[in-house]
Amino acid sequence: MVYKQYADYYDVVIIGNGIAGNSAATAIGQAVIEKLRVLIISEEDAPLYSPCVMGGYICEDINLDKMFLKTRTDYQNEGIDCALGVEINDVALINKKMVLNSNIVNFGKLIFATGSYPVLPPIQGSQKKGVFFLKTIYDAVKIKFNQARRAVVVGSGPVGIEVAVALKSKGMDVTIIEFLPRLLPKLLDTEAAQFLHNSLVEHGINILLNEKVKSINGNSHVTSVLTENNEVPCEIVVLATGMKPRVDLAKLCNIEIGRLGGIVVDKFLKTNYDDVYACGDCIESVGAFSRENELSLLWHNARKQGEIAGYNSIGFKKPYVGVTNIVAINAFGHFLGSIGYTASDLLSKNRRAEAVKITQSKANLWLIEENGLLV
Repeated sequence: MVYKQYADYYDVVIIGNGIAGNSAATAIGQAVIEKLRVLIISEEDAPLYSPCVMGGYICEDINLDKMFLKTRTDYQNEGIDCALGVEINDVALINKKMVLNSNIVNFGKLIFATGSYPVLPPIQGSQKKGVFFLKTIYDAVKIKFNQARRAVVVGSGPVGIEVAVALKSKGMDVTIIEFLPRLLPKLLDTEAAQFLHNSLVEHGINILLNEKVKSINGNSHVTSVLTENNEVPCEIVVLATGMKPRVDLAKLCNIEIGRLGGIVVDKFLKTNYDDVYACGDCIESVGAFSRENELSLLWHNARKQGEIAGYNSIGFKKPYVGVTNIVAINAFGHFLGSIGYTASDLLSKNRRAEAVKITQSKANLWLIEENGLLV
């Protein structure tokens, strides 16, 4: 969906077509009576879709069209110009110009919503055929139609758990390999992680904890994964080893990057350049409760940040209160939610923390109470 001709001028240009960029565009459209010209640019040639349901698509619970949150005509109906499947050739922030397909585009305000990219761990053989990430809709399609019988998932964050459950639901033999001593180590304390562990094992998923992957074996195609203590035969490997903010373009524009690797923003999500804002996975911003800068590459944070950045880019003064960690996991009908920080994280920061267990039906919800506040 590439527009061959661009307008000479846009009031706001948004780089990124994920939930953050689209939330910014929607906020701009709803906030003003007068019509503003808005352009969304993305390297990915697809309308907005939800990465949160890719596991359901892989295991055939939902069809591909159910993943999309917009059609291509929705952008036109909202009055948003799009350049999808397009790379930005050059950006000059001071002159407020950029080059797209040899076309010069002038802009008033710019919003970075460039998202994140998968972390590639230093594992020998990670470039072999049969090794995948699960980040984009194209990744989901490739994994879904792979004919493997045995799968290894490296990493047990939300993406790792989601894809492991999906592949097992497709009938594959699945092994999760986690370097740390429990599943979802950044989101769950020991007892909650054990609940999830037991649920996955009950449904036939093999779990190896405290294991470091040494290599992915095979000639041109994967045949096994070698750890320090085991060799696991497989035909497909999914690397779910985390995400990093995508800030390469921001760096070229001399946008300030913080110690965590994300774009630095103030409470109005403005960067170190006037009229340039940032939102979503590409930023680091203050935690709602920690009051320290954090990376929180989660859908709900990106949606709210996009909305705030959109409003502020057109003159509103709406502060962003900060990121919150909220994750829900469905493991074969057992639902587990994580809100806030683990007790170990809080204790490591010399804060009083108490884990409160709430069990209802087949759900475990773990809340961290800090200074009387549920976070």
